[in-house]
Parts: sequence; structure tokens; C-alpha cells
Amino acid sequence: MKGILLSVDYGRTLGNLVLGRYEGIDDDIVSANFPTKKSGVAELNALMFPAVGYSPEILAQIKQRNFRAGDIYELAHLAIQHPEEVLKGPIVALGSIYNWHFSRRPGTRWVPVLRGGGSKLLLFLRLEDYGRSWNSSFRFLAFES
Repeated sequence: MKGILLSVDYGRTLGNLVLGRYEGIDDDIVSANFPTKKSGVAELNALMFPAVGYSPEILAQIKQRNFRAGDIYELAHLAIQHPEEVLKGPIVALGSIYNWHFSRRPGTRWVPVLRGGGSKLLLFLRLEDYGRSWNSSFRFLAFES
């Protein structure tokens, strides 16, 4: 699987990463909703993992290959550094799960999805349950463990 070099500064807030960069963004994409223990700057080899199925199955496939799922901070850096990747199809960061308690279905878990629309980038949280089935148009951000 061919990788993409990605420099990630974990010290940047989501607000700083997304401000003014997107046509549409969910109000819940804030650092407080996606806490991270990572710090510093990392040079990573990002992979677009193709998979079809339910989120838990896809996470298991990612782990079987000795990869880890990407998170929302890495997804936001990908959009800044490699927007052409987003235009190839939606990218999911299964490494960030948001438990939103005020949805139509309390306790629904959401994951961030980066979508491209022509030359525009859209970053938003999927309304579907984390346990939903993903089709072949989606790719999953992953990194070597």
C-alpha cells in the first residue's frame, strides 16, 4: 500500500486546523470533543485503507495489517497538506469516536468524515452510527503502528 508523507503538529487545536478551510463543518468539531494525549510534531506515512463493511470489522482489518486508525487531527492535517486525496473520495478517521448524547438516538457514536465536493472540502461528523456499514466509496485513514 503506497503511503503519503504527512507532518502532524498535535499541539494545534482543531479550531486552528479547520478555521476558514471548509465550506461546511459540524459545530461539534472542537478539541474538547476530541481530546488527545499525543503531543509534538510527527512525520507519518499516511495510508488510505480501502475496506467495505461495519466499523468494528474495518478496525479489525486495519489492526490485522499492523496499522492503526487515523484520528481527526491527522485527518485535518491531511486535508491541509494533501487536498487532492480528499477529492478522490471520502476519508474516514475511525481513530476518533464522538459520543454525542443529544442526538435523535442518545448514545449514538459518530466518526469524522472528510469529503470533497468539486474543489471544495467538507469536514463533518457522519450522522450514521459508528456501527454502520461503509461502502466502497469510503477510504479509511491509517498509519503503520
